Amino acid sequence: MNREQLLDEWKEIEKKERKLKEDAENLQKHKEKFRLAEVDYVLENVRAFAREGKIGERYIDMYLYHCQNMLSGNIDGTVLSFNEKNVESEG
Repeated sequence: MNREQLLDEWKEIEKKERKLKEDAENLQKHKEKFRLAEVDYVLENVRAFAREGKIGERYIDMYLYHCQNMLSGNIDGTVLSFNEKNVESEG
């Protein structure tokens, strides 16, 4: 390779680095949207079961803990399901 070819190659490398950085930033934004959506989903369900008096305190704590972990990025990709069995009231 001559000098011009090397400089052109370096320009291509820099271009790819910029693209990777942009993609990483977009991925981070996408993850943040997912995390907020999951937390919103969990809180909506907790509120719905709480209004009906069908959720126990230990389950509320567990779901709030899940939300904290989701927002901090500790458990990406975890989507909870809700039914009568996993929110049963102690009373």
